[in-house]
Amino acid sequence: MTKTAKPHLPLGKSMILGLLASGAVLGGTAFLPAGALAGDPAYVGKWAATLALCKNGQEMEIAPLLVTTSGYDQHEGHCTFKSKPKAIKAGGWRVKVECSVEGDKQTHDVKLSVKGGRLTLRDENAAHMFERCP
Repeated sequence: MTKTAKPHLPLGKSMILGLLASGAVLGGTAFLPAGALAGDPAYVGKWAATLALCKNGQEMEIAPLLVTTSGYDQHEGHCTFKSKPKAIKAGGWRVKVECSVEGDKQTHDVKLSVKGGRLTLRDENAAHMFERCP
């Protein structure tokens, strides 16, 4: 059975843990997001389920996902890359992450991918899709 990527929905604590635990694949786009440097991987930037949610602050449960070269954060969820993400294909990376949400800690293997201004975070349970914020 093939899994279909679903749009990202507002997250509660258990959903944030699942998202942050996601194996994710990130890829490149033709422009640099605010805060990204020319040498940064394509996955670095600010991402949201819809462009309208890009304006939300991190205090909101449906906050944008902020991805850096060392990990990612969303609302009360924080993940740190345990090593440098390994390129597995054009626009895709695999990395082990250590995540914490409200004190709960977990370690997961994650795949990140970016294609056409969309970020997909994927694990064994689900795929979460985001759009790059301006």
